[in-house]
Amino acid sequence: MNPFRTFIFHTRLWILPAGILWLFLLGINLEIGFLRFETVDAIYYRELAMDFMAGIPMTIDGLLNARDNPFSPYPPGYPVLLGLTAQIGGGSMNWPVHIVLHALLAILLIVIWQGRLSLLPLAVLFFTDSVTALAAVGISEFSFIIFSILAVFSLTRLQFHSQPGWQITLFLSLSAALLTRYAGIFLLPLVLYRWFFMLKENREKASVFLFPVIVFVFLAVMLFGIQWMDTGLLTGGDRYPNSDSASVLMVSLLTALFNQACIFRDFSGSSWISFFSGAGMNILFVWLIFRSYKFESLAYVPVYQDESHELFRKTLSHNLLVAGIIYLAFITGLRWHYYFAEYYDNRLLAPGTCLIWLGLLVRREKEISALPFFVKMGFLLTATIFLIPWKFLI
Repeated sequence: MNPFRTFIFHTRLWILPAGILWLFLLGINLEIGFLRFETVDAIYYRELAMDFMAGIPMTIDGLLNARDNPFSPYPPGYPVLLGLTAQIGGGSMNWPVHIVLHALLAILLIVIWQGRLSLLPLAVLFFTDSVTALAAVGISEFSFIIFSILAVFSLTRLQFHSQPGWQITLFLSLSAALLTRYAGIFLLPLVLYRWFFMLKENREKASVFLFPVIVFVFLAVMLFGIQWMDTGLLTGGDRYPNSDSASVLMVSLLTALFNQACIFRDFSGSSWISFFSGAGMNILFVWLIFRSYKFESLAYVPVYQDESHELFRKTLSHNLLVAGIIYLAFITGLRWHYYFAEYYDNRLLAPGTCLIWLGLLVRREKEISALPFFVKMGFLLTATIFLIPWKFLI
């Protein structure tokens, strides 16, 4: 093989320019995009982060819940994470600090992931509209996605290697997801699901899940218990019954799911040119992946070729898909029952659909790796064009 192609196909140095490009696109969206960072929730998170940095209770000034207690409906993990990262910026919490935090979280995931799998599925996921748009909202949902992926990855590794390190990684990932968003409780059914099937196969091996599960349940009980004692409510804030009609919610859900199925752009607010060009690129990209056997002679040779790799890859794909389905079922039912400030949108659904997207990409890892270099770079450039804020597109 040509030395240049050998260098391209057998090293992972491409992740550096790809990562820098993604962070650059993120900065563009934060600076001149929709100003989505300045949402009400984002302002509250900044206030709570400043409370943490000042060493005072994290509550929203001037607001009480229905029980006349301090109002703090947000889990403490994200304000703490935001406050700690703000120290890097000398106490500032402007968007460059968020860029730093995005980079640190991405590096954490890459370092753990690359020990067993190609980085290509992660690269494709990061350059989708859902992930970039969520990252531009702030860091809460993005960090939640990272911690959820790490939890599923650690769970899968623990199935194959009963090492204390993976037990601790699983517990830390589960805890970080829960402390970032209360919806992180959705990961518990996934762990129990996997533990149940392992119990039937090998009772002794299944016992490695007991420590992470027991400690995670203890943390959840403690977190919700403290909130109950402090505010009189499990999550600190008032939850009102949903007042929207079933037809309105169904239309919102179907529209949001359609948007999530699109790789390059949320099409619900796009122009016709953007819609058809993006849809065409979606179809072409998927077609190339499924037809990649024609490019076998150009194929990238996987770094990981041991006998257990194939089984690990398929198991991880399965776990990611199950996790995504559990999350979507959980959040869909929760929004159907309770009133939220928004309908079904990217913020609510993307954590689940990103897990499903990643599960599908991991399942097709060989096919993606077999695509010629110019096709992979073509995807990257196409995604870059579509991820630039829409007002700069025709």
